[in-house]
Amino acid sequence: MGEDVLKFLGNLQEKKPRHWYRMISGVIALRKIYSDKTINLSCRRANAYNSFSYLSVKKICEKGLYELDINKDTSVKAGGFGNNLRDYDLLVERRLLWSN
Repeated sequence: MGEDVLKFLGNLQEKKPRHWYRMISGVIALRKIYSDKTINLSCRRANAYNSFSYLSVKKICEKGLYELDINKDTSVKAGGFGNNLRDYDLLVERRLLWSN
């Protein structure tokens, strides 16, 4: 499927020793929907962001994120905050100033 898929597999084996087989089976099953090239590029992106899960690769494929520049300040990890956390700090600081 590609060098990046092999690297992703190695990372899964190292980081998720109990679940790597099921996860890589899921990645391989994506071949029913996506090309080997798409899956390989998606694994490259997941590797770059240290996001080692089947779900990450699937979401990258679904959303076409594999086409984006890896060096761009974006993430593939599901969940989390969508905004810069510093913005929340500023809001709290302003609220504290107004309440005094």
